Amino acid sequence: MSDILKAAIYEMPDGSHQVELTHPEPTRRVTAEQLSEYIDGLGVLRQKLAPAHPMQSVPIESMDNVADEPPWRTFYNEIHDRAGLVIRHPGYGWVGYSLGMEQLDELIPALEKIRTYRNQQRKGS
Repeated sequence: MSDILKAAIYEMPDGSHQVELTHPEPTRRVTAEQLSEYIDGLGVLRQKLAPAHPMQSVPIESMDNVADEPPWRTFYNEIHDRAGLVIRHPGYGWVGYSLGMEQLDELIPALEKIRTYRNQQRKGS
């Protein structure tokens, strides 16, 4: 990312952060790979900024950037006893999550609850 963008993080008096972005050229064409590198770099910067993304979820209806039926993969990391879930977003690429067994034990029933609700709704139609 250093040849496309330079960034510095500053902490503000209220504890929040700001990023100073410097582009080496006013206009630059980039390839898909370079744009992905740029987006990934911005994601890394965003993780470091305060305030963090809020924990409460946004209603799916108001999320403009939801991937429809994305490919996904799962795996088990035996050494760390964690489940891996990677989901491919058309704009962001593969986004991965490492889930502890407690989270997995919460996720499976939550998904099953959705399936049960859907099946009950379809029976009533």
